Amino acid sequence: MWDPYQVDTEPHLIRGAQTGYNICNSTTQNQDSLCQTSFVNSIDDFCLWAPIDPGSVVGDIEGEMVAWCTKPGHGTRLIPRDALQGVQFMRTPDYVQVIGFIDQTKINILAGDWGGEMDPHGADLRGNPLGGLLYSNAWSGSDNNRYNQVIEWHNFIGGNAFCIKACDPSKPNAAKFCEHIFDRIGCAYNAPNRAQNGTFESCEGENQDFPGTYVQDGVTMTYTQPPESLGAISTMPYTARVPESSNCVAHTSSVVFAALASVTAPGESTSAAAPTGTGAAGSSGTSKPAAPGSGTGTGTAAGAGSTGNAAGTIAVSDTYGVIRRHYARSIASPRAQPLIQLIWIPHCPASRVCMHVERSNVQISMRDPLVLKLKLERQMPVDARVMLQRGLLRPPSIYRHRRSSLSPTLLLRSRALMTTAAQETPAKRQKLQQVIGTHNGTFHCDEALAVFLLRRTNKYRDAGLKRTRDPALLDTCDIVVDVGAVYDEGKQRFDHHQRGFAEVFGHGFETKLSSAGLVYNLITKLLPERHFGREVVANTVQLPLDDPKVETLWLKVYREFIEAIDAIDNGIPQYPSELKPKYRSRTDLSSRVAALNPAWNQPADAQTLDALFDKASLLTGEEFLGKLNYYASAWLPARDILVASVAQSKENVDPTGKIVLFEQFLPWKEHLFELEADPSSNINAGDATYVVYPDEMGGNWRVQAVPVSPESFESRKALPEKWRGLRDEELSTASGIPGGIFIHASGFIGGNKTKEGALQLARAALLM
Repeated sequence: MWDPYQVDTEPHLIRGAQTGYNICNSTTQNQDSLCQTSFVNSIDDFCLWAPIDPGSVVGDIEGEMVAWCTKPGHGTRLIPRDALQGVQFMRTPDYVQVIGFIDQTKINILAGDWGGEMDPHGADLRGNPLGGLLYSNAWSGSDNNRYNQVIEWHNFIGGNAFCIKACDPSKPNAAKFCEHIFDRIGCAYNAPNRAQNGTFESCEGENQDFPGTYVQDGVTMTYTQPPESLGAISTMPYTARVPESSNCVAHTSSVVFAALASVTAPGESTSAAAPTGTGAAGSSGTSKPAAPGSGTGTGTAAGAGSTGNAAGTIAVSDTYGVIRRHYARSIASPRAQPLIQLIWIPHCPASRVCMHVERSNVQISMRDPLVLKLKLERQMPVDARVMLQRGLLRPPSIYRHRRSSLSPTLLLRSRALMTTAAQETPAKRQKLQQVIGTHNGTFHCDEALAVFLLRRTNKYRDAGLKRTRDPALLDTCDIVVDVGAVYDEGKQRFDHHQRGFAEVFGHGFETKLSSAGLVYNLITKLLPERHFGREVVANTVQLPLDDPKVETLWLKVYREFIEAIDAIDNGIPQYPSELKPKYRSRTDLSSRVAALNPAWNQPADAQTLDALFDKASLLTGEEFLGKLNYYASAWLPARDILVASVAQSKENVDPTGKIVLFEQFLPWKEHLFELEADPSSNINAGDATYVVYPDEMGGNWRVQAVPVSPESFESRKALPEKWRGLRDEELSTASGIPGGIFIHASGFIGGNKTKEGALQLARAALLM
């Protein structure tokens, strides 16, 4: 059952329940606190997200991080004394940020771990950590007791450096400054800075450029982060501009962090000296901890490593070589177990590392359930195929934040329990994951998007991918898209190239579907609960599947995004062929996906093509999510406001419904015409004649004639001809209404200094 002290209310979803809690006070303030409410206020009062347990790898437990703060009173853990080696607090017009250097072992991060990113989003929009909240009093003037919840923020930590940025929620570009999609390029690009190890200072500064945005040859460019399947990012097309700072005030760490003087780190008595760190706080990405006894600084951080019998490193990777997790753990007499087996043990608490040494058995807790290659890196390296008795295989991760909710405990057993790969028959092998099939070779936008959409559903969230045209191999797949010449919902086969195929989306759409539209539209007859398109929408915007808003968004995204992909892949022109286009357009999504294929004179093997397909699928997914998030967060709220405003205007402004008053500016035309055409709405077609709303730029009000269609320049009833082209006093005199500003020469729009004046213009126009 959901804990009322937790803000995350979805424990049944794929990543499970929130680890900690959000109501934190003096009773929760200790070094075992699970508080997940954080703060960024000033140089002496900020928090970082860090692990619960010593020796943790950030990439494995991003969803479980808790708050570690520099000042008592927040109900959190406190950052231990001497952990902070240098801190820069920066205040800009749109955000505050803290850059720093830290002995990360003192806040439970494994020495040498290059860390990861926390933000309020994640692939499932539940955030990392799950349920994590962040507040700030940085925009409260002199009232330090008044806090604003920070909606957009990000925190990178690892490699003994960190950055945490909190964007002012009242500013329009908060989401752009606190971007969350560039999780592999760290502080250097998300929070470029000149912070120095050993220096503690507070500064004022200008805003940075939006992360991922840069200027090249006078043209503003946008960086696209490659998927992890393409390996480490070795080069960048630009160097992030470091914003200018001023009015810097130097501080003494012992004074600024006096409250931490008595706070000790876990296992501090055995920890070595803190690392020295180098340069500005740089990038953090896929976790790559060093072997025990080493780190990125000068110290060894033995306290976070292993103890006891012959220490070894367990290097864990999935079969695709995409995710690598290294665990420094104690192995009892490793020479006695040249072959080992991993078995799920379900009794380890989800947020704990379960470990004990008992004869030849060692328990460890791992976040990623995988088919594993296990290697004991000692004098006797041994590879062993490991069978998982429970759980699901993870695919190559498109998103860093797509984490499994399972925290299984694995038990290593001796060779006597091992069934080797050679002895195991195919019939005995447990099928551990769903597999999506599509064609190999040149890829296209429709199947790239179809695969992305399937991986946004609960059933295929962790699915592998097989790209082939071999019918026998395709028969082994759970679902096949864009290949096979079969459309059969019951068998989960979705090709559209075969003779006789004529499926359309319905709902008034007439464009033949591609594999993208088929998946998006799918209602499986044999599995009536399975509706992939609506499920993707519901999962992304976090609404119940039967919420009417899901249906509205589902149709909107098809109309504005997916229908064009269907049409292009099926060769359906946008306009009659006898019309000659005046220019070429090669910047649509289908063209950009096509451009990711190797050129005709660039030979590429299957592995390279598969990696490029992953990149294409990610590109289509980013575009899809961008559209969906816009329609959910901006377009749909405007629709709700319009419906309410029409009803209120009939009651308070004009009972005939000819004048609609909006108390705030919003895009209204499209919504008005769609709702007028919807027989289920209460908005009658043709009623609205004028809309009145505040000017975007401030202070004044507009009255606008409703057009005959959303794109038309012709109005249902233009403002009176005798007013047109008049301004200021001349307009006020002609209309008899004070406060006149202008009436457009065509009569489609006018302005007045007050709301009442604009309403009077509309009322008078109706009578003329």
